[in-house]
Amino acid sequence: MARRQRNEAFSDFMFGAGHRKSREEREREEWERLFKQIDEIVLAVEELAPLLKQFAPLVDLFSKQK
Repeated sequence: MARRQRNEAFSDFMFGAGHRKSREEREREEWERLFKQIDEIVLAVEELAPLLKQFAPLVDLFSKQK
């Protein structure tokens, strides 16, 4: 028992106490992280949309030349 406590103390020191989260908690955190990244991508695309509209004629010019 003492050896197990010592191993857990070492693991807590090296990896933090959060490594013992349940599978459901880890999956929930992964989904939250995924949705946050998707939200950031959508916001970035919305911010870049006006810039992309300015380059549309240039893209059309190159596509017509082929």
